[in-house]
Amino acid sequence: MTAPAPSEEGFGGTVTVERGMAVIRLPLSEVHGLRVVLADCPCRATKSTGTTTIRRALDRALARLGV
Repeated sequence: MTAPAPSEEGFGGTVTVERGMAVIRLPLSEVHGLRVVLADCPCRATKSTGTTTIRRALDRALARLGV
């Protein structure tokens, strides 16, 4: 099952379900931009530690790609 890529500017990938897992595919040229979006917000508002942990783990995984 493949969902069409969002029409929002800046995402040229796809989101699919494969063997019970959500799979996000995006061009390597968009990896850095995704890492920037995942960066910690500098504001002092209260943040969920759960989402922070997920954001950091995904950022580290993307960094290991070396692009």
